[in-house]
Amino acid sequence: MKAITVLIIAMLVLGCESRNSEHHYLLGTWKSNEKMTLESMNGNEGVTEKARTFLENDFFGQLVAEYKENEYRAVNEKDDYDTGYQPYEVVAVEKGFIRIKGAPDILGDTETTIYPAGECFYMIVTKFEFREYFCKVK
Repeated sequence: MKAITVLIIAMLVLGCESRNSEHHYLLGTWKSNEKMTLESMNGNEGVTEKARTFLENDFFGQLVAEYKENEYRAVNEKDDYDTGYQPYEVVAVEKGFIRIKGAPDILGDTETTIYPAGECFYMIVTKFEFREYFCKVK
C-alpha cells in the first residue's frame, strides 16, 4: 500500500514539474515573425485576396508579447498600442501545446492555444486558419 501511495505522489509531482517546464517555455519576450507568418498565410487558399493584400502590407512583425508567470503584455510601438499587464492562467499543458485563458475583454473570456516550435511558437489565426508565428527575443 505504501508503495502505491509513493508511486501516486511521485506521478503527481512529476506531472506538475512537466506542466511547469512546458509553461516556462512561454515565459519571456516574443516578437511577431512576419516572414514565417506570411509563408503560412500564403500557403493557405482560404485567405481572401482583400485580406491577403491588407495583411501583407506591414501588418505582421510589429507586435511584441511578454509573458511573466501569471501576467502578459502586448505592445505595438508602431501603432502606439500597449495592453498593459493583464492576468492569464494556464488552462492546459499537453504534449505539443499550451492553452491559456486571458483576462475577460468585451468579447468575454479569451482562450488561446500556443504551439511551441523551437525558438518560436505559433497560434492559429481562427478566421483563415493559418499560423501566426512569434519568436523569442534574445
